[in-house]
Amino acid sequence: MRLSTATLALAFLLAAPLLAAAESGCISCHTSDAAIKALFAPPKDTHSEGEG
Repeated sequence: MRLSTATLALAFLLAAPLLAAAESGCISCHTSDAAIKALFAPPKDTHSEGEG
């Protein structure tokens, strides 16, 4: 079975975003505990006495 040029182009276009995300660091950054902890700012406690 011979693959047409259009089929190969379509396969490349569908795979390109996955390859770009891996190269740009999206996957490595979003799965890195150290990066997530460095970017996360815990919410400030704004409760005062007597509330609740």
